[in-house]
Amino acid sequence: MSRRGWREKIEPGMYRQHSTTCPSTADQRPGRKCGCTYTFPVPGPLPGSSRTATHPGPLTAARAEKRRLQAAGRPAPERPAEEATLREFAVKYFQTKVMEPTTARTRYDDFRLRIDGPLGNLPLADVTRERVERWLSDLIARAPSRRMVQQTVATLRSILALAVEWERVPSNTAARLRLPAEAHDAKVAAQRVLTGEQLFALVTVGARTLRAETMLRVAGEAGLRRGEVIGLRWSDVDLEERTIHVRRSVWQERGRAHLTGGAAVKTVKGTKAGRHREVGITDDLADALARYAESMLVGHPPDGYVWPGRDGGLMSERSPAQVLERALARVGLVDEDDRPLVTFHGLRHTAASLMYAVGLPELVTAMQLGHANTHVTSTVYAHLSNPKEQRRQAAEVFNRLNRSFGRLDLPKTVERTVERPAQEAEIPLP
Repeated sequence: MSRRGWREKIEPGMYRQHSTTCPSTADQRPGRKCGCTYTFPVPGPLPGSSRTATHPGPLTAARAEKRRLQAAGRPAPERPAEEATLREFAVKYFQTKVMEPTTARTRYDDFRLRIDGPLGNLPLADVTRERVERWLSDLIARAPSRRMVQQTVATLRSILALAVEWERVPSNTAARLRLPAEAHDAKVAAQRVLTGEQLFALVTVGARTLRAETMLRVAGEAGLRRGEVIGLRWSDVDLEERTIHVRRSVWQERGRAHLTGGAAVKTVKGTKAGRHREVGITDDLADALARYAESMLVGHPPDGYVWPGRDGGLMSERSPAQVLERALARVGLVDEDDRPLVTFHGLRHTAASLMYAVGLPELVTAMQLGHANTHVTSTVYAHLSNPKEQRRQAAEVFNRLNRSFGRLDLPKTVERTVERPAQEAEIPLP
């Protein structure tokens, strides 16, 4: 006989631990009525662990307690004091999360400008779904664009997803947030483009210097991104072949000025698509680049930047936008609030729209813009095509088919029949 008595199996996962003083310990016959406790395994305090819980009975109450403890799972870990608020956890997020420099910069700005104010002081446990919904409603009312709202929501969702992964909160309250349907007449960023006439006026009249003209032409005609314009070197320009080799891009990281004494941190990296590409340029752009190179007072190093900053190094990321804004204002390309009609990235969209307007194949357009495949090009710039012309071309395909079928010698037994509705008089009466 065991000193600890014996354990009786009641059902799978439910036992009764009889003590040494219980009469059933002597003969170990099940089903005896006694006061011994029930035991059952439940989740433990650590992931994957378990512990044994006890209950005095009766059996129905022990089963209910077992279900309650299993549903509760392991107890929630205590929240570290240094990560009590959303702002304090966000600091850990930006210190540990591995992201591309542009992604880190964008998410940092999203949190600093649009999340930290209304939600930053809240404890993580108080960032409930209700508060997030109210924050989203205010953000939609204040944000200048739908894309900014989507981007900011994605930043909050990513921060809270890490909090769930680190077991700081039980669930992501920013998951599956729904934005109201977009108005049909709302313009997305890719739709804010210039016409060919406006682009010509911008680079010939609005740009007062060769530096400004060449910079705007490279974006509006060749489709280079802002970071690619900043990082372009003279060794990348082949004027004889009318070609620009796009090998790098420059990103200016924000939120790290305290590490460099107030100076912006610029990072030279590969292009967005991660591959080198060759871009064809117009004769006018090649001639303007040649004249611009000759006009530089001290000349240009063979491997120097095409549009250097004041110290001869990289120019600021804000410089291309300032050049564009001044040129747009000179030719009156502003909206009713005197804001620039397009952004610097809008010049890249302008290049894409003009390529679509002349019917350039999507493969060539994708190569010029640096897209990985034509699917990206067709998805982003599908609205820039001419739907009326596409419908006409689609119908013309069947016009040619019908005309070719009409010349076939079809069997004369083939006749068209038309089903006619039965007349009322021909319907038999019951």
